[in-house]
Amino acid sequence: MAKGPETHLFLNKCAAKDPRVLLRECAEYRAKAGDDPKRPLPRLTIYTSTGQSFSGMVVQVQRERDLETVLLHVPDEARPEAIDLLYVGLDRVIAVKVQDGEWAAPLLTAGEVARVPSEEPPTRLQLKRDVREIGQRVAKEYGVASGIDVDWDSLPRSDGPNLNVLDLAKSLEKGVRKVVRDSLGKEAMKGVRKVTVRHQPAARLTCEKERDALVVVLDLEKALPSSLDSVVEERLSGAL
Repeated sequence: MAKGPETHLFLNKCAAKDPRVLLRECAEYRAKAGDDPKRPLPRLTIYTSTGQSFSGMVVQVQRERDLETVLLHVPDEARPEAIDLLYVGLDRVIAVKVQDGEWAAPLLTAGEVARVPSEEPPTRLQLKRDVREIGQRVAKEYGVASGIDVDWDSLPRSDGPNLNVLDLAKSLEKGVRKVVRDSLGKEAMKGVRKVTVRHQPAARLTCEKERDALVVVLDLEKALPSSLDSVVEERLSGAL
């Protein structure tokens, strides 16, 4: 991350929180991110009340009876093939240092920063080409006359939201496919000529039917919901 204004803006979106809460959120983040090389797991140093410190990546936080334990993967550069694990009682944790915090931006900012540095957004022109291709596919294969479209005038001028738009368009294609998988779904989609995506600051993902269109509204500058495909399918079905 560049120094100066970008760092300042990033820090303004980070929130202070209990270190133990952060460790639980890191475990949830790992479960969602999986092994995606573009979204590396946060590297942490944990400090305990006994004066010890341990560095690694959170694998899991587990409660057993009245005790919570955090499981860390502790890579050893001298033994790259080894898998070293460390178990620490969560009640002993007094502080957590997040190394290279920009790589965990969606986690640390509660979604205010949607992407990590390795996820380079496409240009707006390339995005329009990609969305048009998806829209044409939907129109041809699933009977939605105008396919998927974007209210381009509603988007911020920067390329920041472009990856979110593309991911949402792909999820909408999957959602339409699932909706029209049987005769009931096909009947429900009759009269729908297009699915339109519209950006609205601070809005959560919603979908409403407006005349001959399904309009999907959300804040495209923030992180998309986890399990996006299932959320999109649910919103589409609920609007029909």
